[in-house]
Amino acid sequence: MLIDVFHGCYSVVCSQFVLDLFPVSWGEVLRSRKSSPRKVAKARRRVESLLEMGLDEVALLDIIANPPVSGPDGGAWIFSLAVAAESSAAMASTLNRRLPEKCDAGHWVWSSGAVVGGYEFQRGAGCPQEVRPSKGNGRLRSSSAVGAMRQELERNLRIVFSQFPRPSVFPAVFVDCRDCGTVHELPWDGTGCKAA
Repeated sequence: MLIDVFHGCYSVVCSQFVLDLFPVSWGEVLRSRKSSPRKVAKARRRVESLLEMGLDEVALLDIIANPPVSGPDGGAWIFSLAVAAESSAAMASTLNRRLPEKCDAGHWVWSSGAVVGGYEFQRGAGCPQEVRPSKGNGRLRSSSAVGAMRQELERNLRIVFSQFPRPSVFPAVFVDCRDCGTVHELPWDGTGCKAA
């Protein structure tokens, strides 16, 4: 049994602006770019640690949180998507420097356009966009230490997943739940953890 593991880490970038005036310069309105050398080094360390664990694929997901907008009829969604696209474009030079060129990890950005009156996953616009593809994890072939870590990871995952019946629907998504402190299937109905 081979367990294909895809894991990533994420960072959140915020944009803020006065909603009745489309910004003249996005560089002046983006907040929390996470572009300082210290923040970039931290993101790179997190990605490197995931690669060292022996995961098949690793990706960094940058999430750009945009303020909610309103408008008549479908106009709110159109404006929301425009805001998401503009903030993503404004962050492009920063995002392109987030990971070193030789890094195996993939990189994605999701500029989430929000509409007043609901959560982004229900009333939003925009979708994740690939900045660069994953190259796989070359360390699995070149490092015996990473290979050993991978074997330990697979052994531990087999123990954890042996507690569950074989999934009948795919994808089967499990979470390490902060509410109840156990691993269980992801509740898709938005009800949260049933054990808590």
